[in-house]
Amino acid sequence: MNCGRDRLCGAFDCHAAFPAPSCDDGGYDNGIKLIDCYGEKMPEETPLLVEDYIDGKLHVFDKDWPELPFAHREHIGRTVDYVAGRNRYMGYLISLGIYSFKGVKVGLDCANCASWNIAKSVFDALGADTYVINNKPNGTNINNNAGSTHIEGLQKFMVENGLDVGFAFDGDADRCLCVDENGNFTQENFQDRNRHKEGGTAQLLELVCKEGENYYKPSFTIMGFRYAKVETDIDLTGAEFTAHAAYSEMPVTGSFACGNADVDQLVKNSVWSQKGNFCDIPTDCPTRERTGWTGDMGVFIETGLTLMECYPVVEKWLAECLLNQYPDGRMANIAPSTSRPAYMTPMLCMSAGWGDAAILVPYALYKRTGDRKILTDNYQMMQKWYAFLLGRAQQTTEEQQTGAYAKYTVLNGLDYGEWCEPGITHMQAMMNPRKSVGTAYLAYSGRLLAEIAQALGKAEDAAQYRDTAEKAVKAYRAAFTNNGTITSDRQCEYVRAIAFALLGEEESQAAADTLNRMVVENGYHLNTGFLSTPFLCEVLAKYGYADTAYKLLLQDIAPSWLYEVKQGATTVWETWTGIDANGHPSESLNHYSYGAICGWLFGGVCGIHLAGETLTIAPTPNPALGWAKAVYDSPVGRIESGWQYAGDAVTYTITVPCNRTAEVTLPDGRSLTLQPGTHTL
Repeated sequence: MNCGRDRLCGAFDCHAAFPAPSCDDGGYDNGIKLIDCYGEKMPEETPLLVEDYIDGKLHVFDKDWPELPFAHREHIGRTVDYVAGRNRYMGYLISLGIYSFKGVKVGLDCANCASWNIAKSVFDALGADTYVINNKPNGTNINNNAGSTHIEGLQKFMVENGLDVGFAFDGDADRCLCVDENGNFTQENFQDRNRHKEGGTAQLLELVCKEGENYYKPSFTIMGFRYAKVETDIDLTGAEFTAHAAYSEMPVTGSFACGNADVDQLVKNSVWSQKGNFCDIPTDCPTRERTGWTGDMGVFIETGLTLMECYPVVEKWLAECLLNQYPDGRMANIAPSTSRPAYMTPMLCMSAGWGDAAILVPYALYKRTGDRKILTDNYQMMQKWYAFLLGRAQQTTEEQQTGAYAKYTVLNGLDYGEWCEPGITHMQAMMNPRKSVGTAYLAYSGRLLAEIAQALGKAEDAAQYRDTAEKAVKAYRAAFTNNGTITSDRQCEYVRAIAFALLGEEESQAAADTLNRMVVENGYHLNTGFLSTPFLCEVLAKYGYADTAYKLLLQDIAPSWLYEVKQGATTVWETWTGIDANGHPSESLNHYSYGAICGWLFGGVCGIHLAGETLTIAPTPNPALGWAKAVYDSPVGRIESGWQYAGDAVTYTITVPCNRTAEVTLPDGRSLTLQPGTHTL
């Protein structure tokens, strides 16, 4: 298709692209993609009408239409090979090869489809000894017990012929699976589980250099690493090696500095982890899974929007979330989805907190920019997820919970829970019998969804979601408190209840008092996981325990934010003890989620809050840092907020961008409205 031409001159009313069949029914079906006259994908309702017509539903637009004389099954026509185009494409593929395959025995399963007369020729040209199966399509045998959907055929072929490596293509040959010399297909074929561990398998590049100056830059791969080791027998005097950070185009928009070098390093680590993981989609680690987990983005989005201009990346990723949503409303925990989901993946796609990213992320984008389009684009996804979460609550039985609001208590289904909470295994987190997380999010997300519906002019929807949220709050109180008093030894239960406004004001203060006592008794250590950690310091400071929040921030013995800094980390770790005291690494060592503490540095320590057109600044100074300054290049211009101690006196410096005013609240009780410019208070 010539999209540019279509858009410019309107040469065509529409364009239909027929990809090669990739179904598993012997090739009797095909795919179709409809493009409008502007080169854009047709609205969803149009392909549905086409499908109905193809299926024989001929009454459309109050009119009966004649059926076209379709051919069926083996009588469907055949295509004509465009030899010149095929050869040009093969030449292009061959040109991409940087290594010789001479002496390598390669097995190919062409699925009796698109790769049948191309793949072998390409590998032959690269020097491989190529062995091929399923390369004789007859129009009806596509993917029929062949290709990547039936990897067992290639596995057997590999062993029988003593081959070195094998590739099984899907129908249109844009994806493949790889098996090793033993016919094994595991994730380790392309992602070595040991490679990120001390003493694990190295990521190895072997370069053959010519005389003179040589320049090499990989074109189709990224690698996550901290150190690179060069082994060679040539003289490297004068050689230069440069590692290029590969990430989506995202200017750094937030900077923070203070009187503590370790905190400054923590901010740098958070920015670096965001760069390392925001490559096309927000991933969970550039060296490990490289997958777009919803829960990670849900807890980090506020911070991510401050540190870097990541709106386009996140907007694109939300489209992936929408595409991967289950028909019943469940949210895929990973978007885009992996090719081989685990057995429990569909069950865990009902996970509260993770699925709620469908609401939390668009809401954060909207609040930061005032752009309602992001809400419009994702409103249906939000509604479907929330309906599913409410449906989980409706399954509550009288044996599980009684009372007027029992049907708003989420007690069924699987959740990830408070992921990476110290002292709690992953399985314990998922099997927590109290199930308080689901009910909390039913209340919290419902409240946000009501705001979203109101912003979109959907007053009826807003009223409905507001009512559900209020009932969920009452359900939470009935199921998980004793007359408003939380009874738990886990910090997360107190943080979430306060942050999500699940308690009355006096009850919230009492919960904060207990939370503060728990932190103090724990030696100023946190024991929160993914879902509640972003709110921990904010909650403590709001209810009069700023000193405790600062002591948590500055704690450098695990579990703590600065432990990893003291260990020499230059990125944020997935767990609080990513490298233990004995030097043993675990889980991901480049994982942005716990970098969400930076949100409190900007929004709590320096007090910057931007919601669309509204700018408020409410700093929380503390002598533990001595001084602090945050700079945020926001959608409305540069915002600066800083403070400095001189003895017991505190001086504030605030910069308000052009065409804005700032409502400023200071700890001494002063409330001011500041005009554009820089102010010293």
